[in-house]
Amino acid sequence: GSSSSSSSSSSSHFTVSGGLTISISQSEAKSIASDSSARLRSAKKLSLVLDLDHTLLHATADPRAEAYVARSCLLLDDENRRRRREDVRTLVLPAMEGAVQISEPIPPPLRHYVKLRPHLAKFLTEANERYELTIYTAGTRSYAHKVAHVISRHIVGARLDEEELNNLRRSLAAEEEKAKWHQARMKRRRYVEGLNQKLKATATEEEEETQIREDVCIIFDDMEEKEEEEEDMAKEDIKEATDSEAVEEKKGDDEYERGNDPGKMNLTNTAATDKDDTNSKAITSDDKKAGGKSKSKCSGDAGSDPIPRKRKRVSFDPAAKEEKNESKDTAKDEAAEAKRIEEETFDQTELDASVKRLRADLGEAERLEKKANELRMKLFGSRIVSRTDVSDLGRDVKSLRRVFPCGGTMAAIIDDREDVWANADNNATGRPREPPDNLLLIRPYHWKPFSGFADVNNEAGVDVTKAGGEKANRAESVEDEEQQERQLLWMGDILRRVHERYYAATVSEEKRDSLSVPGILCDLRRNVLGSPPFCRVVLSGLVPLHKQNQMATGATARPSIVRYVESLGARVMTDVNAGTSHVIAARDGTEKTLKARKFPGCAVVRISWLMECWWSITRRELKPNHLIGPPPKAISNRRVMADPSKTKSSTVIDAAASEEDGTGNRLLLSGSDSSEDEDFAAELEADFMQ
Repeated sequence: GSSSSSSSSSSSHFTVSGGLTISISQSEAKSIASDSSARLRSAKKLSLVLDLDHTLLHATADPRAEAYVARSCLLLDDENRRRRREDVRTLVLPAMEGAVQISEPIPPPLRHYVKLRPHLAKFLTEANERYELTIYTAGTRSYAHKVAHVISRHIVGARLDEEELNNLRRSLAAEEEKAKWHQARMKRRRYVEGLNQKLKATATEEEEETQIREDVCIIFDDMEEKEEEEEDMAKEDIKEATDSEAVEEKKGDDEYERGNDPGKMNLTNTAATDKDDTNSKAITSDDKKAGGKSKSKCSGDAGSDPIPRKRKRVSFDPAAKEEKNESKDTAKDEAAEAKRIEEETFDQTELDASVKRLRADLGEAERLEKKANELRMKLFGSRIVSRTDVSDLGRDVKSLRRVFPCGGTMAAIIDDREDVWANADNNATGRPREPPDNLLLIRPYHWKPFSGFADVNNEAGVDVTKAGGEKANRAESVEDEEQQERQLLWMGDILRRVHERYYAATVSEEKRDSLSVPGILCDLRRNVLGSPPFCRVVLSGLVPLHKQNQMATGATARPSIVRYVESLGARVMTDVNAGTSHVIAARDGTEKTLKARKFPGCAVVRISWLMECWWSITRRELKPNHLIGPPPKAISNRRVMADPSKTKSSTVIDAAASEEDGTGNRLLLSGSDSSEDEDFAAELEADFMQ
């Protein structure tokens, strides 16, 4: 686990895994340090303490940063899609984290947006092979843990962070619930349709039976009517026959009588004719009364039998029309129902496909989430120290003994701020009020699109290349800025060199006991500008004169610029002469910059060149963006400031050598800068201290 200690006369404070601080004795602290060193050596690893904000990432809670998050970018147009980035992540924290919530209602959680520094995945992956990583942040413990998860997700290629993963889970649950409801609804519908079909079949059978009964009744009615008609017609035929015989008999009698009396014969014929008419009328009247049951004989067939005819049924019942309309409506309803069933079946297919797709997405996301959790434990474990764990130190103090009981001689630190480490009063290395030697300063990371957004935790460290108003080599676009960002690559190279030197095969275990990470770093730095060709540096407009006087007497800590130059092995000179190799100036046009151009081989450079040397612990090649004004004049006989102990020929030493005192220390003498430069340096220092 991670540890932190603050030594006193008899005990030390030790922060164990989980952020709990306990008090242990000095002997126990040494025992813990010894065990830790043995464990690291057996694994051939060293320790690395990492800051988070502006070191590995740039975080903000400004909601405008949402525009750069990569999720849902496929739904956007090309312009908005281009600005969405996979290395812009999100995390959610309570709005009042660590505070006692009294007011109601509780404010909603606060979303944070995290832009990861370029090359972070490569840096951590390689560093984890050689170092045991520990997070030491000014943020809260919850913030540190969630950032560790975000970093791990980025490394394994997981696109979804915690909030998006939970949203995906909720979306799948909602779709599954919707699919279940839809399936239950379809099941109920099929059940009801089955019942309807059974009822319909039963009703159809009943209708068929009723129809058969009605048809039988109609047949019987027709048969009865036919029999009645035939009976009536038979009676009429008999009656007609009887009447005809009576008429014939009467006619014969009348003819007999008329034969005897001609006048009477005429009367009889007339009466018979009238009687026949009367009978015909009577028969017609009877037919009408019978409702048409008796029909007259067919014309031309006076002696044939009558032909019965089937009556045509004509109904004027309005219920029949309604029944017909109902049948039409039923057909329409059946068509609509069929269409609706088809649509619901299509909806069910879409739901099943959506659920299947979401399950696949969630399965892949959870697989990557599991992989990210495993990586987080592998990278950081429980080695996380936050400001809430060491609140007694304050927000602006970080102590290496709060991480390692005996000062962390096997540890390196990467942070964008030096002041928080210099503020600790128990550093094992470095001068008083100066940061420890195992601190690797990294340029504060500010992502251009987040400029103007409020930071999440402490302010970033001071970037002296910007504090001096330097504008050279500034990226014009976000893409250019990302391509020019090399800080983590430089840090990875430094860590590799330190590890190789510490665990070199030529170093015995006894000699390794005397090695330390701070010592190795000091040696690497000295060789940057302290190896041939040696550098003699003059500062212009960077260090106020009163600071130079205080530093010369050793009364205070060195200004950071002077510390960088001297730690890199260069000599700091007071004035420009033939031996000066570089004039590091805050601006052009000063007395020293004008004088430097008179000497061949003397380069007037920006402070960015010095800082790149400090950040990378390598001598950076001079490029046009490093130079102020024209390049230095070429010299006919190249003068290399060689180390006298490594060459037989004597090197021409210019008048600057007289500035060394008897002990070999380099001094800054007062009166070396013009008053104008002193005023500018004071302004620059004020910028540093902000």
